[in-house]
This record gives sequence, structure tokens and C-alpha cells, in this order.
Amino acid sequence: MTRADWLLVIAVIAGLPLLYARLWFPAGPATWLQVQAGDNSSVVVALSPDRQLTVTGPLGNSIIEISNGKARFIRSPCNGKVCIHTGWLQQA
Repeated sequence: MTRADWLLVIAVIAGLPLLYARLWFPAGPATWLQVQAGDNSSVVVALSPDRQLTVTGPLGNSIIEISNGKARFIRSPCNGKVCIHTGWLQQA
């Protein structure tokens, strides 16, 4: 390996902790929610007023509850219900 190869390896190893911290640590509380159903365009919704949203998707209607700056699925027509079991989402 040449000297340039060693410098590249050292630079990559030094940069990995910064990349890890940037991608995996929470960025703080979220202020908005982006909803996309199927291939339709996404809609951005603020998390400030408490309410329920009905989203029409390819399988049917889903209901999203927004409360205290957090969001969760209440009802979904999908099979696994993974979105419902995820619970409240509040991190950006």
C-alpha cells in the first residue's frame, strides 16, 4: 500500500464516528410529519394542533393521531400492523 492509501484509510476510520453520530443519534423533537400513501405525492403536516388524520392509501383508509407533538397510527388496513405496533413517533 502506498502512503496515499494509508492516508485514505486513516481518514475513513477517523470519519466513521462522526458519520455514526450524525445518522443514528436523535436530532431532537420533530415539528412536522411527512405522510405518503402509495405512489402519491407526500403531504407535510405540522405536529402542533392535536387532531386525527385520515389517509387514503392503496389498501384503504389509515388513521393517524397527532397529540402533544407526537404521531402514531391508530388504524391501518395492512396485514402486519407494524405501523400501529411502532407506537408514538416524536424524534426528527
